[in-house]
Amino acid sequence: MISVGNITMGGTGKTTVVKFLAERFLSLGKKVAIITSGIGGDRSFIYGKGEDLRKNKDVGDEVLLLSNNLPHVYIVKGKNKLKLVHFAEKEISPDIIIIDDGFHCYGIEKSLDIVVIDGTRKPGKLVLPSGILREPFKNLKRADFFILNHANLMENNDIEKRLEKFKKKIFYMWYRIGEIKNLNGKRISPSEIKGKRVVAFAGIGNPFSFFSLILKLKPEIVYGIPFPDHFKYKYRDYKEIKKIFFTTSSHFILTTEKDIYKLENFQDIENLYFVKIEPVIDERMWEEISKIGL
Repeated sequence: MISVGNITMGGTGKTTVVKFLAERFLSLGKKVAIITSGIGGDRSFIYGKGEDLRKNKDVGDEVLLLSNNLPHVYIVKGKNKLKLVHFAEKEISPDIIIIDDGFHCYGIEKSLDIVVIDGTRKPGKLVLPSGILREPFKNLKRADFFILNHANLMENNDIEKRLEKFKKKIFYMWYRIGEIKNLNGKRISPSEIKGKRVVAFAGIGNPFSFFSLILKLKPEIVYGIPFPDHFKYKYRDYKEIKKIFFTTSSHFILTTEKDIYKLENFQDIENLYFVKIEPVIDERMWEEISKIGL
């Protein structure tokens, strides 16, 4: 049982790490189940094995993203993670269970507690609602090791020194651009963005990290539109994005894979593409996990 969690509000890259681990275990022939939260009271749902969930409005961002990328993984969603674990063990009998956002689940016995931290944000010392910490920073002593995300963008941040006090291993993660395509499967090369005007929008935990990736493609200009994490787009939002696209005479609209599926019903612009972001994760982390013998 592996938990991938965080200690702050907002996206830190947990789901990216969950996907990475699931792919690695699949490559070893393991039967994998992912536990994730969602609405629906105490009811538990199992998704996966190639289901097309794009028409299901209740599955949520993470489930949709995971199911589209991991067709051979079971995804178990519900409210109570402890009940979900028991449910998965009974109904699926997986070799590996990965809990997305499981650091705060005290009642579950885990083999490994991984905490992902955004290296570009200062977590501070205050707990919600006064700060962004979900629980006191000192509680990170429960973690087995840390992953510092956006390690290539860290500047003047004391987070690494604060983590070193726990005497746990620290691994590093950042992102690079993979494919750029639309929902019809049409692809464009990243090199085609160079010198072009781009409207970029994202409703993720750190939309500015997405914009910084687009800037690396050397467009003429990027008109960045940040939305809150897990943002549910309405048609009026799409109209506003379109308006900016046309008034700026831009060539492309770029968004994330997480956001694109929320816009399926609104798409009538040929040049709307989503960017598949590929993580670069310190291979020493996998070596550390392999030592446990899961």
